[in-house]
Amino acid sequence: MTEIILDMKLKEDLKIKLIKGYLDILILRRLLDIPSSGSDIIQYLIRNYGVYLSPGIVYSMLYSLERRRLVKSIPRVKKRIYVITESGEEFLRIYQNFSDEFIRFAMEFFNSLKFRSKIQSEIATS
Repeated sequence: MTEIILDMKLKEDLKIKLIKGYLDILILRRLLDIPSSGSDIIQYLIRNYGVYLSPGIVYSMLYSLERRRLVKSIPRVKKRIYVITESGEEFLRIYQNFSDEFIRFAMEFFNSLKFRSKIQSEIATS
């Protein structure tokens, strides 16, 4: 039972790491479809990826994207709406050009991390 819980926890941790690592891309991609507030983005991540990220993480990334001029914010009565800029769209295009190469690298990387017992390794090299 403990092994199953650890396995589920590990999967969840890896998913959160991936989402956090590519949060800038996820946010830009979302904003390409629809201008959104920070809370809209948090709800989007929950709905589509089953991951809750704190407002501090999401807003910190939005501010970073704004400083890099990849998004701009439009003040509204109770919230700011974020919109992707032309530079943000160009950033996504460049990223997309490298995504296939990155996926191949990621697969090779994770395959190299697979656990193989000493016996399996000896059989493979025989």
